[in-house]
Amino acid sequence: MTQSQSRSTSPASWQPGMPEREGLWIFTRLRDFIDSIANSSPARLALSAFGVVILVFTALLSLPMASATGQVTPLHQAFFTAASAVCVTGLTVVSTAVHWSFFGQLVILVGIFVGGLGTLTLASLLALMVSKRLGVRGKLIAQEAMNAGRLGEVGTLLRIVIVTSVVIEAALAVTLIPRFLVLGEGFPQAVWHGVFYAISSFNNAGFTPHSDGIVPYETDLWILVPLMLGVFLGSLGFPVVMVLHQNGLRWKKWNLHTKLTIQVSFILLAAGTVLWGFLEWDNLRTIGD
Repeated sequence: MTQSQSRSTSPASWQPGMPEREGLWIFTRLRDFIDSIANSSPARLALSAFGVVILVFTALLSLPMASATGQVTPLHQAFFTAASAVCVTGLTVVSTAVHWSFFGQLVILVGIFVGGLGTLTLASLLALMVSKRLGVRGKLIAQEAMNAGRLGEVGTLLRIVIVTSVVIEAALAVTLIPRFLVLGEGFPQAVWHGVFYAISSFNNAGFTPHSDGIVPYETDLWILVPLMLGVFLGSLGFPVVMVLHQNGLRWKKWNLHTKLTIQVSFILLAAGTVLWGFLEWDNLRTIGD
């Protein structure tokens, strides 16, 4: 290819009437735009990425196929549900089990998973996927979010965050699925409920695929214990989970953040258990009998 031919096919020389280069031209401009934001203002990229994700899930939940009746969900309900899922709050304006179809529940579950990764992690992943690199400022932001020791570790830790989430949630799902099968659910439904509860509990989301939540399992430790473990591990945060993954139970190798987080978590858990038990010990509507 000659030099003149090379110039004529470059993205910068794209002109209307060259549809075969349009996709590449748009991608290049998008990559440069995201790369400039990531290097100049990582915080703005984080907020923008979070907002875009919520809007995308809002659009998906607004589709007719997302509702159980096949009708379009009002925009304000879809938007509220998308924001609640991505921000892992668990607040709902419609019943997750009744209003949404399987597709709608799947969208909510993916939103929970994405939101559980965190704003800065999501922005860092977006910058890496599009521009293939993080600028120094972007690495500093991601380093602070994940307690990375060196800037060079950020990319590796981003991968560890994803793998850790998937592994823990998969382990929880594998534990829950057999119990749902024992309780009489079909295999596809048992798998779906196991996966849904695993992701929802680890990300502290509060969404459930049952209209009455986990009330039917109030005395079923096979269900409750994995859910409690998932909630507890998810509440520790990825920096702590990664330290535990790297150093195990060797206390002396834990950093100060990990030590304080685990100590305070166990103190609050023990104190809350004792206090709640003391207040509800004779309450027949809870644990009185």
